[in-house]
Amino acid sequence: MYDVALGNRLKILRERKNLTQSELAKAMGISLSSVQHHEAGGSISKKFFRKYIDCYGCDRNWLLIGIGEPYLNKNGKGDGIPNVRELREEYKIGTPGLGQAVDMLAAVLDSGNDALIHSLISHLAASKEAVNQMKNQNQQISNLISELNDVRKRLAALEKKLEKESDLEKQENVEKKAM
Repeated sequence: MYDVALGNRLKILRERKNLTQSELAKAMGISLSSVQHHEAGGSISKKFFRKYIDCYGCDRNWLLIGIGEPYLNKNGKGDGIPNVRELREEYKIGTPGLGQAVDMLAAVLDSGNDALIHSLISHLAASKEAVNQMKNQNQQISNLISELNDVRKRLAALEKKLEKESDLEKQENVEKKAM
């Protein structure tokens, strides 16, 4: 399953077609600088976005969001139907609001309002990134807690050892005084 930035997805599709950026620009009837700009992650107008879908025959939802596969059937043509189940599996991580965001995204995908689609996708991607950062931080905290517990165990063992040594010293002192 792919999950890469839009520019990288465009580059993946171009490379699958064995095209240079110049060849793609010529085939699409757009400038080389536009292709370079888009593959670098620059914004893409609705018009250019549709040209890429037509040129590559890819799934528009994969190109937009990066969920699923670039081609939905064996002949390399995407059908453009939102796959809400995949979106839910990818983004529903138990965080309040993400499930509703996916439902909203599916409704907006059906509406075809590209500005709203882009806005929702941006928010969803930011939420996913925040969740991933929290997961990483939780793992780091878990590791630190584990290390702290190890240090506590070693400290407790050292304290016992010091107590025994102290007891031995006291016993030796008592024995020396008794002699």
